[in-house]
Amino acid sequence: MENVSLKKFLIPLLIFSSQFCSSQVYHLFPDSDAKWSEEALWTFPWGSETIQDHCGITISLGSDTIFNSKKYSLLLYKNIWSYETADGILTTIENDSSDGSETIIGAIREDSDKKIWLIYFSQYIPFCTYIFMDVYLPNAIDSEILLYDFDLHIGDVVDMGAGERSVTDIDSTQLQDGSFRKEFIMTDQGGNPPEHWIEGIGSTLGFFGPYINYGSWLNCFSQNGQTLFEKSNIDTGVTCDSLDIHLILDVPPEKASSFISPIIYPNPFTNFTTIQFNLTTPSETTIEVFNLNGMLIKTLLNNQQLNSGLHSVIFYGENNPSGIYYFILRNDANIEVGKMVLAR
Repeated sequence: MENVSLKKFLIPLLIFSSQFCSSQVYHLFPDSDAKWSEEALWTFPWGSETIQDHCGITISLGSDTIFNSKKYSLLLYKNIWSYETADGILTTIENDSSDGSETIIGAIREDSDKKIWLIYFSQYIPFCTYIFMDVYLPNAIDSEILLYDFDLHIGDVVDMGAGERSVTDIDSTQLQDGSFRKEFIMTDQGGNPPEHWIEGIGSTLGFFGPYINYGSWLNCFSQNGQTLFEKSNIDTGVTCDSLDIHLILDVPPEKASSFISPIIYPNPFTNFTTIQFNLTTPSETTIEVFNLNGMLIKTLLNNQQLNSGLHSVIFYGENNPSGIYYFILRNDANIEVGKMVLAR
């Protein structure tokens, strides 16, 4: 009986010890063949409605490169999908993954002190990260800044730019392949949910998590073609093995009959952009441009009678600051909302 009882005690202990030891082995940050799939959410009032913009991106590692005699891995950015809801009703969906294009936005390296360093050399900040990076990474372009420090201890305080975060606990987390990694639980002073830094992966807020004041999250992380991290409650329609989002529009058929979805080009733009749209029936049409605060910036058309067919109007942004702008295209029957990025 004593041997049986001893075995019952030892087996769980050995399992725990194996997991503990596994999480104590330091896991280097990836330097190749890794991909972070992320999602960002921006909520704002628009008239009597509450608008929510979701967008999905991937960040992956490219080839090696040398800066100032140090070896880095290039960072590649890609918009993959976006959708918008108005008061919870799905209004637009875009899948952008089919063109295969990626943008080089920076490079990273890891030093011998378990610190991850970032050079961010993109002059254009993509939409999904624009509202965060424009605020919290103003000095990162062409200069090296600290992205992660995986040599922290409980009680340490870090402030990468998005406010102070304290290390309140250090634990281990199990990945999709059954292995364990050390994780640092970071808590801010604003009462937000804890942020987790996972060795060899990064923040649960996304690749740039230490510089983001919430509003985004990591959906999936894969390395060498294997998914190691998957968010427990991924957004509806999102899967780790697909770059597209699969949702069904809640737009009534009669709304789609008046306008054929407008096209904005170029977008982002530096001086001016063209809004092109197609009317299926003649109508009095209005186009207004607003900033992020909902302030009217420009009226491009004011109840102008237009025939059915293709139309184009130009928005000149030279007297406006860089940022995100929205236009409303409307007639008696329908409303279309689009967004534009002015980036200099």
